[in-house]
This record gives sequence, structure tokens and C-alpha cells, in this order.
Amino acid sequence: SPKSEIVSCECSQKMCFNCGLPPHQPIPCSNALDWQKRCSADVQTEIWRVMNTATCPNKNCGIIIKREIDDKDRCLHMICSECKYHWCWACREEFRPGGANKNHDSFYHCKLYEEGKLRSDVKEMNRKVETVRKEAATFKWAEHLRSCCDKDTKDLQTLQRSLEAEMLKNGGEVGKYKFLFDAISKLILANDDKKRLYIVAFYAAMDHKKHLFEFQLKDMAEKTTKLLNMLQPNTRERRSLEEFEKDMKDLNQQTKLVSAFLQKLRKDVQEGECVTILDKPDDKSAGWFCMSCNRMNSYDKFVCECMACQVHGEKRCLRCNPEHHVHYLDDV
Repeated sequence: SPKSEIVSCECSQKMCFNCGLPPHQPIPCSNALDWQKRCSADVQTEIWRVMNTATCPNKNCGIIIKREIDDKDRCLHMICSECKYHWCWACREEFRPGGANKNHDSFYHCKLYEEGKLRSDVKEMNRKVETVRKEAATFKWAEHLRSCCDKDTKDLQTLQRSLEAEMLKNGGEVGKYKFLFDAISKLILANDDKKRLYIVAFYAAMDHKKHLFEFQLKDMAEKTTKLLNMLQPNTRERRSLEEFEKDMKDLNQQTKLVSAFLQKLRKDVQEGECVTILDKPDDKSAGWFCMSCNRMNSYDKFVCECMACQVHGEKRCLRCNPEHHVHYLDDV
């Protein structure tokens, strides 16, 4: 896939010359287009249809039926709402719990499924459903991380407006606090970078580079969160302009560190130094590793058992989980 080439219109709007999408470096154009397609309502509706509906196996019927229960209930007995045909969700055969042709011991177990005697078309359908299910969970996980970045950006924009109002009210000089607004602006750009890198993680191959890339994501979270906490501490009180002025040197240093780190990481990703980007999610990916305790978690879990946030690298993160504030106050 060609690398993204950014061009600017006279109206100042920027876009990728190759695919026409908004700037998406370091994501290859083919992946950016695929991600946009996955986000569409049509694709999400199709995913839901594959995971939650089935065609009535009665040859004289064939309507699409929605499963009204989830997998936790595990009841396999289906009754077609149109033709009243009794069939099994697991094997797609007629459901016969008794008699000479009995093929099910209960509503919750299927002999054909458990003994691996499914028809070849049913096996193929199950493989497709499992692939869709796994990719849907991985997509939801990546979108969760990206939504956390959006929340941080929104909070930073609110902080910026609040500081600007305070500065105007007190008659402060704009140039005096340039370092502060630069830090906020750079961190907002860093959040945009993080959102793109989470898309990269979605397509990352499970090869020898994957461990390095996950380490880089962990490092990214630690560096950006440190700057975020300097600008917006995890407390209920906002810092004043005078307090920020006292930390001007540290803020400048951390801002430069974050910008330099992300600039190099973007370059390394685009050149394939730290990650191999596939056309679709790697089917060998079983879950995500917690950046705090290295425990493997399934993609349907957003928080590790150790309660570490994967966006900010903090235990019991107060930004993504405000309900933890009560525990935080108990601790302190």
C-alpha cells in the first residue's frame, strides 16, 4: 500500500493525496480505507446479523431468525417463528430430544457439535462467525481506547478555554503563558497520534516485532500521561496560571519529550521498524497484554484484573473510570 502523502487545499483543509481521506499517517492508505469501512453503519449491521441471526434450516422456509438469548444462556433449541420448525442453533439440524431418532440429550448440549460431526457447510459457517466475532471484539477494544483519547482531548480543550478566560480576566500577557498553551496543543496532537496508533495495533501482525510495538505503546502512554497530569492533575481542583508558571521548565521539557518520542514512533511505524501492518487483523491474536502486569486479557474486557488503564498506564484510572474517585479518596 502506498504511503500517505498529505496535501493542503487553498481553504487550508488537509487530506491524503492517495486516498482522499483526512491525514492518517502512519496508517497505510489501504488500512485507513478499511477502517473507515469497518466504522460504517452497514458493516456494523452486517456484523450484528452474522453473530445474532441464522437462516431457518427448513428447506421449505428459509427465513432469517434472530436469536433472542445470548451465549451465556446456551439454550440451543430454536423454533422458527414462521414455519414452527424445531432446530438446533449449534448443528442446524432438526431438534429431536427424544424418540428413536433422538439427537439431543437436552436443550443445552448438542451431540453432533460436541463430537465434531457437523456438516461441512455448518463448520465453514462457524469458522466465519468466529472470525467475525473475534474481529468485532478487537475493533470494539480499539474504539474504546480511541474514545478515551477523545475524552482527554475534550477535557484539554475545556481547560484551554478556561485558562484563556482566566488570563483575559486577570489581564495576563499571552506571550507569558505561551509554554502552557503549546503544551496543551502538543498533547491534543499527541492524542490524535495515539488514536492512529491504536488502529495500527488493530492490524499489527503477531510476529517478533509485536512485543517491541506493545512496549512502545506502553512508553507512549507513560509519557503522554505524565504531561497530562502536569496540565490536569487527577484531582477535582484545577491549577491556576501561577501554579503552571512555577512548573514552566518541567512542562517545556516534558512537552518536547512527548513530541520527539511520537515523531520517532510515527517514523518507525511508517518504515516498518517496530511493527508489521497486515491488511486485516491477525487471526493469531488472542487478546491484549496489560501494560502494567503483562496479563493476557480477551478483547471483550476493557480493564485488566489489576485495574490498570491501557490508555493512561495508571492503576484504577480516574479519567476513564470516574467511579474510582471514591476509592482514590479513601486511599489518600
